[in-house]
Amino acid sequence: MFEPRETKFPDDRLDCGPYMDNDHKAILFAFDGDRCVGQLRIVRDWTRFAYIENIAVKKEYRKAGIGRYLFEAGERWAKEKGLRGISLEAQDDNLAACRFYIRMGMQLGGVDAMKYTFNPNIDKALFWYKPFEA
Repeated sequence: MFEPRETKFPDDRLDCGPYMDNDHKAILFAFDGDRCVGQLRIVRDWTRFAYIENIAVKKEYRKAGIGRYLFEAGERWAKEKGLRGISLEAQDDNLAACRFYIRMGMQLGGVDAMKYTFNPNIDKALFWYKPFEA
């Protein structure tokens, strides 16, 4: 029987040091007062695409435009670096995220059915891309 669950990541304990003063990485935050309500981590990939390592918005702040704000800020960062586009990986069980990526103009570029073979909670890895216009 399927039971709903919320996936939690250890981002509250994230070491931001490697993202500071690093031309190949950035970490962007969204705040409500002094409370961090969203985060995007992005790196320059060897493919000359920016790779979004993680984008997250606290549950009670979703559907308020924060994810779009962070994504667009990451997109600007990538363009300023002269990169060719943005890519990221998602899982097929995260439908809300996949719909968000489509709204952001991303395209599904590939599916990996083997990556999470040993993780019973995830079936497939989905690879999303948003190439920039030349």
